[in-house]
Amino acid sequence: MSLTSVLPAPIQAPADSFDDRRVERAYRELTTVTSRAPPYGHRKGWVPRSQDDFGDGGAYPEVHVAQYPRGMGQSKKTSSTTLALQIDSDGRVKYEAIAKQGHGKDKVVHSRFNELLPAEIKKGFDPELERPDEDEVQQTTEKTKSALEKLVNSKIAAAMPTHVPEQPGGAQYIRSVCLLFMSIQCNL
Repeated sequence: MSLTSVLPAPIQAPADSFDDRRVERAYRELTTVTSRAPPYGHRKGWVPRSQDDFGDGGAYPEVHVAQYPRGMGQSKKTSSTTLALQIDSDGRVKYEAIAKQGHGKDKVVHSRFNELLPAEIKKGFDPELERPDEDEVQQTTEKTKSALEKLVNSKIAAAMPTHVPEQPGGAQYIRSVCLLFMSIQCNL
């Protein structure tokens, strides 16, 4: 007597109609990432170029280039540092935006020469700060030139010998002294 003859017929479909092999194959297709890398030992000249080249694993130590599997260690893309062109009320380009880039909003950045001038000079006109006329420039140039000539001439005069003293006893011939010295040595 068998068990199936005693038990009533099942109401739902039996479990064996659900194919386990089909489910396992579908799972493998979804979870397994195949690598397009050549097999080990045949990777000479090959460089991983996309994330698919790494498959499900890490970097290839025999390939000597910078590798970032799954993007690990790769620098993040920064936002653009392009500045918009800014114009002041007179229609001139405001170049101070370039100088102020990267600094805090409270930091004072001087981008023009007149920003460095004291407030008293900015407010009123000072005749001392006026550009000199051509005559003043010529006078200053002549004064500077004469002072430099005087300085250079004094240096040259100090370097030249003014008096060469005469040697007492007239000229001496070192050759005769050497011959005398050599004859004394030879006699010894």
